[in-house]
Amino acid sequence: MNIRLKTLIIVGGAVIVLGFVVYGISQTVLMKGFLEIEKEITEKNVKRVINSLYNDISVIDSTNYDWSAWDDTYEFIQNKNEEYIESNLINDTFVTIGINVMLYFNSSGQLVFGKAVDLENETEIEIPQDLLDYIKKNDILLYHHDVGESISGIISLSEKIAMISSRPIITSEDKGPIRGTLIMIRYIDEEEIKKLSHLTELPIEIYKYNETKLPQEEILIEPLDQDYIVGYGIIPDIHGNPALLLKINETRDIYGRGRTTLRYYGFSIIFFGLMLAIAMVFLLDKSIVSRLVKLNESVKKIEESGDVSKRVEVYGNDEIANLAKGINDMLESLEKSKEKIKDALNKEKEFKRKTAHYFFNPICIAKGFLKIAKEEGDLKYIEKAINAVDRIEKVVKNIVTKGEISEE
Repeated sequence: MNIRLKTLIIVGGAVIVLGFVVYGISQTVLMKGFLEIEKEITEKNVKRVINSLYNDISVIDSTNYDWSAWDDTYEFIQNKNEEYIESNLINDTFVTIGINVMLYFNSSGQLVFGKAVDLENETEIEIPQDLLDYIKKNDILLYHHDVGESISGIISLSEKIAMISSRPIITSEDKGPIRGTLIMIRYIDEEEIKKLSHLTELPIEIYKYNETKLPQEEILIEPLDQDYIVGYGIIPDIHGNPALLLKINETRDIYGRGRTTLRYYGFSIIFFGLMLAIAMVFLLDKSIVSRLVKLNESVKKIEESGDVSKRVEVYGNDEIANLAKGINDMLESLEKSKEKIKDALNKEKEFKRKTAHYFFNPICIAKGFLKIAKEEGDLKYIEKAINAVDRIEKVVKNIVTKGEISEE
């Protein structure tokens, strides 16, 4: 594996790991932020619906005040005149003020007059017995001890849930004595839920509370899946006990945008990571890798040619340049060593040549004269042989004393 490939793998691997780490951290931080925003908005929507419901209760209570603190009502609860009924308690009146049931009780808690109307069909209907039973069991709805006292809120009946307002019947000047109680009721039925949903522009569902199956928190936000999130709100009755469960089911637009944003962010990380990797590989190749490759090729060429007189090129003033200089210094040392070896070999060759000349020639001469002297018995040839040996002796002395081969 060459250095370029190693560099590419290392840089690419580092960028990929860094990308995953950045993406992982971003996913945790960004999605956590989007989820918190989504939860906050859903919780605000639940509170908005609850406030809208309480606003309806407040409107009913305000309407009740207009009717209960009225001289005509004050007189009616005592004399039960039909003119009051015919003028005020017709079906159209119920439809106009949005009230399903109106109940007039005297100060003894006896029902003086009551009427229920189906607001959708604008027809009179029977007053539910469970409603009358509920009111009779709850004295706070029947009896008021102060002219400014009132009770309003939610009640849960056996089959219906309703908004209720109970106020004392007093004069138009808000004075007593209190002659009885006027109770107004509006059912929270499908039509009312539709109106509430239209008003808040939210998909709303309202159920009777069942603590064994439903959440205990006052407001609970819970994602259903990747597309929908549910918000629950518990609404208490007039006694403060859980009575209704409000539910809104919304699409997870914020979560979806968060996922889209994170997806684009991931693509951006990949793109810029790729650009970063290419830039890093390019810069590393230009400043380091290509120089090392070129240096390696130059050393290979010198190795193949065996010519230590050649030199590698030196660029810059960094560690790679220092390495090139070191290689050149090494080549220069090898070149000098090669010259020294060459000189030594030449000297050895000359030494051998001179040895052959100064040793073998006198020896051959001496050997020849000795053979002649032996054959002819003439001593003059022995003298000549001795002269040849003397020549060898002089050469040996010069080698020992002067370090050179010569007869001088």
